[in-house]
Amino acid sequence: IRKNKVANMSFLNEIDHWNENNDGELNASNLEKKLREKYKHRYFQYSMNPGWSIGNHTHQENKADAILTGHMEMIVLDSINKQEKIFILNKGDILYLKANLIHRARVTSSEECIFYDSFK
Repeated sequence: IRKNKVANMSFLNEIDHWNENNDGELNASNLEKKLREKYKHRYFQYSMNPGWSIGNHTHQENKADAILTGHMEMIVLDSINKQEKIFILNKGDILYLKANLIHRARVTSSEECIFYDSFK
């Protein structure tokens, strides 16, 4: 599933999909470079097993989740409309979230998910 357009939701940007022509080969070094240079973020790499999940939580600063391997489902609450939006993040996808948004996540792939939690 790659149809995660969010143009009508002011609290999120669209998913930034990896583009080998612009970003180079998808690997840890290039993904880290994109987070540093394009997003100006510091980051932490995590490796989570299939089925891993984290419940609703927030962050006090803007953040982005970037997927290196596997797949992750991110569910974000639009506090204005009281609706949830589900995003399926695939390899190379980066989802930007503004500060203080309630969200939760789970690994949906049958392989481990290596992802970056990054902050400005």
